[in-house]
Amino acid sequence: MTGVLSAFLHELPALRDRSIVGIFTNFLTLRVSVFAPSGDFRMKLMPDDSSLLHDFLEQGSGAAFAAIVSRYLPMVYGTALRTLAGDRHAADDVAQQVFIALIANAGRLTQNRSIAGWLHGTAHNLAVNRIRSDRRRAEREQEAILREDTNAAVSAIGDE
Repeated sequence: MTGVLSAFLHELPALRDRSIVGIFTNFLTLRVSVFAPSGDFRMKLMPDDSSLLHDFLEQGSGAAFAAIVSRYLPMVYGTALRTLAGDRHAADDVAQQVFIALIANAGRLTQNRSIAGWLHGTAHNLAVNRIRSDRRRAEREQEAILREDTNAAVSAIGDE
């Protein structure tokens, strides 16, 4: 990876003076592929998120949506997993819900070049909602158990 990065920096001298964040942003935006043993590099411009969403909406391109999912699934799953304190099954569910929400909201997100922030925020919010929902369910179940025990105790006293 270091060789590819140094070759990338050699090919694009203008990036040498930029911040490390800018360099890595550009490095991630451009896929560097080595095709020839002579070291000749060709840059393939990866489509931005709005292009992929547009292809998905207008043409029903499953490949475009799959590209978005493969690009952002690690970030979405990681956000959900951290928010849910390591609960992998719940993180899986949240990640699925995030991409379902993306399908539902894709039309209004096509104006954004990157949807990373929206996906991250949605993953976090859905994970927090999951925590709240699980907590409320546990409280309701505990109340039902206490009510059942109380009713059984009252019935036992009434039978005596």
